[in-house]
Amino acid sequence: MIAGMYTDRFKPPGCLVAAVLFIFFFLPPDVVASGGEDCVAPLARGDVQEVCDALAMSREAELGREAALRERRLAERLSVGLYRTLERDRQCYRLAGTQVRTYVEKEQAVLVDRFKSSGDTSDTSHVQVLSCQVRRDQGESGRFVDVSVQLFWTSAEPDRLGVTAERRRLGVGEFTGVQARLQCGPCPVQHKRLVFRAGPGGTISPAESTTDGQGIARTVFTLRREQIVTVSAQHRSRKAKIVIEPRWRPWKVRVHATYRGNAEEYQGSADFRTEFSGVLLGKIISQARALLSSGDLSGYPLKFFQVHAPMDTTGILQGWEKHLSGKRWEKKVFNQETTASLLIGLIFHDGRPDRENLYLLLPIKPILLYTGPAGPYFFFFYQGNCSPDKTVVTDAVIPLNRPLPDQSFSLESVVLSSGESCGEWRTSYTFVPQQDRGR
Repeated sequence: MIAGMYTDRFKPPGCLVAAVLFIFFFLPPDVVASGGEDCVAPLARGDVQEVCDALAMSREAELGREAALRERRLAERLSVGLYRTLERDRQCYRLAGTQVRTYVEKEQAVLVDRFKSSGDTSDTSHVQVLSCQVRRDQGESGRFVDVSVQLFWTSAEPDRLGVTAERRRLGVGEFTGVQARLQCGPCPVQHKRLVFRAGPGGTISPAESTTDGQGIARTVFTLRREQIVTVSAQHRSRKAKIVIEPRWRPWKVRVHATYRGNAEEYQGSADFRTEFSGVLLGKIISQARALLSSGDLSGYPLKFFQVHAPMDTTGILQGWEKHLSGKRWEKKVFNQETTASLLIGLIFHDGRPDRENLYLLLPIKPILLYTGPAGPYFFFFYQGNCSPDKTVVTDAVIPLNRPLPDQSFSLESVVLSSGESCGEWRTSYTFVPQQDRGR
């Protein structure tokens, strides 16, 4: 909506709608990645054999200290809660408990006898035993060493699922490979079925895929509409997602605004033309939908009364206006460059945001015409002193519930009003898709 003029004797009244809110939003993207550790056994037979060899060769006076040190090092490798797949087994397991026994004797005399249990060792259905024995009979170091480590595993669901895409930005109609990796701790889980889904605006094919030897299942995503789409992968109760963002198409917006006024003490006519480039209309619409869905606007918080990030440009304002001063008319002709802003955003009705449309507004910076007896005279494309009940408005709106057209389209805003400093305001917006897409 646009409007007329005033001198410093008058304060410009509000627009037809009680409050207008124009907001530009920038959402950070949602990134989910999978782990990349090697699938290494938490403990192998060679690790236990090292303990036996060290205790067999240690001096007798240091055996107790060496046994305690080796026990602590084993415990660092055997944290309860560790996930992994067991050898030659496709099932995922969780380490529930451990038992470590260290025994050293010499000539039927017990030098070391240590036993430590941790976690839950009641389930014996999946017990892994790693043990070693060393007997040395020569000289003073002759002794028998026995070390036994028991790992109590319990069946579990894979604990990691991550999704990645070859490309995170797509043009409409373009596709990208998507893969999900299922892991049990650092180990891939193979031969498991994963279900893929894509939110509105995209398609996924195939919808189901089976993990390979690296725990990876693959599919292809295609972007069908210019909007942010969430792609998810699921295995039973575990779910992961990734966000695919469009390569937002830039639009060129050509604007033509006119004003015609004919009141008792005022007459005027003006024409303003300008053009905005690189307007990411699809992104503005997407961010508006996200903000409305988030509920952050509930209660109409004061922080949203301000205008955010308008798009500015310059254009040529041409026209004339006459003021009745006493019994004679004073006329001023103007033809000069001035600044305008393009605002696309939400509008509020009775404290609640309109959830169906985005509104367009074109504030044009006023130009100083001259200074008269009443002070400086400015020309305004603004609604002026127009009573709402005498004004007919056609708003330029962009629907939030329909996709943008693929070709050029036009919108128009019209204000018709009688009264002091009032008249007819028309603003036409022509949206033209640009060839190069935004990155």
